This record gives sequence, C-alpha cells and structure tokens, in this order.
Amino acid sequence: MALWARAQQLPQESLQKVRAIYGEHFPIEVRHCLATWIENRIWTQEPEEQQRFFVEELVQEIQTHAELMLSPELFVTKMKLIEASKLFRMQYSHAPHELYTYMRRCLALEMDVIQNAMGTPYIAQPQTERKYSE
Repeated sequence: MALWARAQQLPQESLQKVRAIYGEHFPIEVRHCLATWIENRIWTQEPEEQQRFFVEELVQEIQTHAELMLSPELFVTKMKLIEASKLFRMQYSHAPHELYTYMRRCLALEMDVIQNAMGTPYIAQPQTERKYSE
C-alpha cells in the first residue's frame, strides 16, 4: 500500500502530525492530489542535474491536476493547487534541489509517523516504490 494511502488510515492525532510535517510550505492538497507522482519521484535519488527540472515538472503536474477539477465541489482545492504551483515556481525555480530535499525529508517524517502509529515494520521496495508490510 502506498505511503499516502496508509497516512489516510491514521487516527486523527497521528493524521494531524502528518499534516504538521508539511505545514504552510507544502499544501496538504498537493500531497493528496499528487501522492503517487510524489512518492515515485522522491524516493528515487536523482542527480543534481535532474533535480533542476523537479520544480517545473511538479508545477506542470499540479496544473494538470487543477485543470481536470471541473466539479464545483473541487473549486477550492483547484484554487489551492493553482496557488501552490505559483508559489513553488516563485520560491524554488532558482533552487529546485531545496524543494526536492524538503520533500524527501517530509516523506521520511511521514513514514516515521505512520510506522509509530501503526507499529508496522518498514520494507524497502526496489527502485522507486517503497511500501509498508501489510
């Protein structure tokens, strides 16, 4: 099971800890909407030359997801995603490795919260995917 899917099953107290990991710097809506993309991308240690494309690729993914949100119920989430894409481009275009490193740290902390809350041992999976044992 993916890391974010596990996080969604946490008790409220632990879920608040996960939310606090991301804080104001990385909207939880982005984490939710791009969970698979983020987890696949972040777990792969990329050379610094590839990390420079990270912000643009993330912004593009966010914008693509936002464009697909046509339902009125998703309007606020769509606005949040659009704001996040602008913020990431503005804050991290000059230093994409900072956002990449920040995201790796957030995922590691998220993993710790999940492991502590569920008492589930962590099992590393090959390549870009890591899962918890079921």
